[in-house]
Amino acid sequence: MLITGLALTGCSKEIVVDTTFPDPIVPSLELNAGVFYPEELQNYDYSEDLPNDVAWSFTLGEANTRMFNRAFGALFDELITVDQPGGDGAPFDRLDVIIEPKIEAFEFSLPRQSRSDQYAVWIRYNLALYQPDGQLISNWPVSAYGQADSRLLRGGGAMEAAVVRAMRDAIANIVIGLPKDPTFRAALLPEEAEAAPTGELAAEPLPEDGIEEDVTEDAVIEEDAPTDDVTAEEIQS
Repeated sequence: MLITGLALTGCSKEIVVDTTFPDPIVPSLELNAGVFYPEELQNYDYSEDLPNDVAWSFTLGEANTRMFNRAFGALFDELITVDQPGGDGAPFDRLDVIIEPKIEAFEFSLPRQSRSDQYAVWIRYNLALYQPDGQLISNWPVSAYGQADSRLLRGGGAMEAAVVRAMRDAIANIVIGLPKDPTFRAALLPEEAEAAPTGELAAEPLPEDGIEEDVTEDAVIEEDAPTDDVTAEEIQS
């Protein structure tokens, strides 16, 4: 995995996330899913001009779709992209659920703001889950967090690493948490939902995002093999 896209123009820093994500190893649900990517997600940009600092901008659009394709592709038997959140006829006749992901919030902090050595990123996604006919099942929030040490990576590289770690955190939260959500199970896995004890439906705690110890200041962030299978917990690290 190669992350590129730090550009410094005048008094601004632009982070363009251009990366792939590993495949999480999770049990596949015996369901077929469609995913509808709204235009604002595919072209997502966020900019903020901080007082006494440069203007920061973030481009996540293509990385968003790759991230969700990895998560949903691991969870479902079949995943296809659709052009609306439900309807009649093919391909909706062979689908069990339609998912429409959105970004609801994006926040970041610099080391001087947190009085630490960390660049940090918070992303809040929402997954709207629909029946194939377009009837809303529920809205499922996904909170994601990533951080990177400014002592190991330069400012733009550390911020970029924090964004990617937040997105990896989102993948782990989805593949671990969505199959255990009571509303999701009741609508799509009713037999399993009735058989499962209530305690099994609680989401598992997720490990805190780790920071690599052996990354030099000028290092390029890499993954050993972007298509290797990894566990959901390993995605976050």
